Amino acid sequence: MKERPILFNGDMVRAVMDGRKTQTRRVIKGVGPDNWLKGASNHVVHAIDHCPMGKIGDVLWVKENFKVGKCANNLKPSELDARTWIVENGGVWYLADNHCPLTPISTKGKTRPNNHMPKWASRIKLEITDLRVEFLNDISSDDAKAEGIEYFDSMEFKGYKNYLGPGFTQDPVRSFESLWESINGKDSWLENPWVWVIEFEVIQ
Repeated sequence: MKERPILFNGDMVRAVMDGRKTQTRRVIKGVGPDNWLKGASNHVVHAIDHCPMGKIGDVLWVKENFKVGKCANNLKPSELDARTWIVENGGVWYLADNHCPLTPISTKGKTRPNNHMPKWASRIKLEITDLRVEFLNDISSDDAKAEGIEYFDSMEFKGYKNYLGPGFTQDPVRSFESLWESINGKDSWLENPWVWVIEFEVIQ
C-alpha cells in the first residue's frame, strides 16, 4: 500500500466530509492519437496500472487550502513542522469549513493554497476502492452525483448547483459539467478527454 497526495478545492472537501463525494475524475496525460498511453504497452482503457494516483487499496491524503498562525507568514511550507503548529501553537485552520481542531494560540495567518499543504497537516485520507478509464462525457447521472455535486431542495427552488454562476439544473450531468469547467477551465468539457475514474471511501 502506498500513500499519495490529491488536491481538492473547498467545495469538494465539504462534499467528501458530507459523504456526497465518493468519486473523482482526473485527466489522463500522455494519450496518443491511437489512444495508447505513453509508456504503456496497451490501449489506455487497459492501462490502469499506470494511474499516477495509485491502485486499488492505496491511500490518498487530501491537500486543501489552509492557514497556520500569523507569526509563520514569512515561512515556506517546507519550514512548517507538525510539532510547532499543532502542539505548540494549536493552530491549523481548514478553509473548507473554517475549522481548527485544536484551541488556537496564534492568530490566523495568510491563506495557503492546497498544493502547499504538508502531509502532516492533512486531515482526510481516502482508500481507493475502484479504478477505471473512460471518456469524460460518458459519466452517468449516478456517477455525477457521486462526484459530490450539491442538490438544493427548498420552497423557492429544487435542483443541482450550477458551479459557473446563478441558477440550477435538474440534470446532474449538467451540474457536473459546470463543476468540471469551474475547475479545469472554459470548454474543458467539450474536449472530452480520457479520464481516470477513481472511487474511494474515507478512512476513519
